[in-house]
Amino acid sequence: MTVTTPGPQRLDLDVVMLAGTQAVSSVEHAMPRRRLVHQGPPDLRLYNQDGNEVPFLFVPPPFEGQRVIEGTILPIASTKTTSGFEVDFGDVVPSLTGVMLDGLAAPFLKRFRLEGSGDRVRWTVLVDEGTAFDLPAEGLRATTPRFAASAIRYLRVTWDDRNSARAGVPASARSYRQVTVHTTTPLRVPLEFERRQAEPGHSRFHVRLPASQLPIDALELTIGGGHLLRDMRVVEARLTTTDRRGQLEPVVTGRARLRRVVQDGRTAEALQVYLDPPAEPDLELVFDDGDNPPLDLQGVTAVFAELPWIYFESQPGTITVRYGNARTAAPRYDLEAARASIPATVSQAIWGAESPRQLDARPAPSPAMPTRGTALALRDFKYARSIAPGPPGLSMVPLDAAAYAHSAPSGGRFGDVRILDRDGLQVPYLLEQRDEPIVLDLRLERREPSAAARSRAGSSEYVVPIPYKELGGTELVLTTRARVFQRLVRIGVLVPPDRQSRTASLRLAQTRSWEHQDDSVPASPLTLQVPFAPRGDVVIEIDEGDNQPLPLERATLLVPSYAVRFFRSDAAPLQLAYGSDALAAPRYDLALLSPFVLGQRARTVEVGPEDRSDSTSGTDRLQTIVSPAIFWGALGVSVVVLLSVVVRLVRRES
Repeated sequence: MTVTTPGPQRLDLDVVMLAGTQAVSSVEHAMPRRRLVHQGPPDLRLYNQDGNEVPFLFVPPPFEGQRVIEGTILPIASTKTTSGFEVDFGDVVPSLTGVMLDGLAAPFLKRFRLEGSGDRVRWTVLVDEGTAFDLPAEGLRATTPRFAASAIRYLRVTWDDRNSARAGVPASARSYRQVTVHTTTPLRVPLEFERRQAEPGHSRFHVRLPASQLPIDALELTIGGGHLLRDMRVVEARLTTTDRRGQLEPVVTGRARLRRVVQDGRTAEALQVYLDPPAEPDLELVFDDGDNPPLDLQGVTAVFAELPWIYFESQPGTITVRYGNARTAAPRYDLEAARASIPATVSQAIWGAESPRQLDARPAPSPAMPTRGTALALRDFKYARSIAPGPPGLSMVPLDAAAYAHSAPSGGRFGDVRILDRDGLQVPYLLEQRDEPIVLDLRLERREPSAAARSRAGSSEYVVPIPYKELGGTELVLTTRARVFQRLVRIGVLVPPDRQSRTASLRLAQTRSWEHQDDSVPASPLTLQVPFAPRGDVVIEIDEGDNQPLPLERATLLVPSYAVRFFRSDAAPLQLAYGSDALAAPRYDLALLSPFVLGQRARTVEVGPEDRSDSTSGTDRLQTIVSPAIFWGALGVSVVVLLSVVVRLVRRES
């Protein structure tokens, strides 16, 4: 940090520092809605060039003692292209940051220019080209221009009337008088994001925050295109405990309806979502696209709560700022006695360059607990998959569709999943349920209608190629390029012949009506619950009536998505094992484990291909070599041959 002039100094907190210090907490005030951080990180220290500690104070954002000030509306002369008004607050307001205009006749969407003055002679441009609007039908309103804190008595609003009707003057104009001239401007930081695979009708994005537990109040979005009306939600993983088993589950921390209206080149929009301060370093944004194309998200900006700033006194030179000690308590300096007399004029200290590593999530402390559990035999699991060696730290393994299908259901989904080291010792983990599903594109196979379908004339039948027979709890999403249609769609299981029936039979699981009557927009996708079908094929039957077969454009299988988080104590390879009916869900000491896996960014590790372990029975191993039909056919022939031999021996003895 560099100090250029001697005397009192101000240093504003930035995101690099917040990412490396102890977390700070924010408080929300309802009137007006503001989220404030009253105290800075306790582990921050300042040192001068001689290595001596420099006393400082955290100055919180002003709130208590704020009072409303009403302004007097003054008319100004209109021209052919402009109109407007002035606001007189009676005397100079030291730190004016905005004005609330009420009573303007709606609807309107106007461009404006905002100027400020202390004497009504010299004017300063505060907002060169702004947009104000009140569109009740669209639910859009922005009539509170904001600007940098300035000492102002008069405000002048000039409407641009070149392409719109005159807006007139407001019924009232008011603002807030701060108790101090030391105001703060909310910190805004652009965030990294990437598009994720999503189910039809939705857009999903993964947002990477600079760190966990940051006092973020809202996200501002930049979205391409024109008119906009879409619902969205912000999702974060949070720890829950069910049946004494801890699990991370997706929790909605913010919702918003995004709106944008474009009229004659002017734009009115509301593209901000307020959210609870995130605890994790990653967020998921989910947009409901409806019948529209995927969302064109172009930017995400984090808006922080109003932060305190650092006050200290120093001579010109370099000040070193140190932080990052999780065990440090807040300092106490004699400078606290001068808090009430902080001068109105202070110099602005400037942050120096920081190392990029400071932008990473706060590192987890060294674990003060055993990183291994009890031993299990790998041969007791049907499936084992290798986890490649990797650096120590928090790791995450996504569980794919194969793991979802083959994990034994006893004790709950994934109750038999274990991570084992080379000695068979368990590595404790937390199960994480994700909001985004595993999306698998399927190619439907059209087939001749079954006997049950042939009894209903005009039906089309498709086989759904489920990748694993053990899959359950999944959804099938169908899309079509047709625009005007009405069909009855059935999904069920075509059960092969057995002792009860000599012919294949269709067991219906769900019947849905799928229709669309607007030729100008695509039809909404149809979602069907896929029946559990360990025997037989999952089939879709479409009642076409007297129409041509409905053109199916895409078939998507949605599989629930999970992952496991675990703390890796060394770089040794591990094994992901599952498929044991005898195991109940694990119970690890979450009170000790959670500090090492929550609020940290995990390293994603992919697992190797699924292999059946040596514990598989001889019958199961033979079935993996030959098809079930050949296996059971050969077994039946063998039984017949053995019976004939027994009969011959009995006759010979007779």
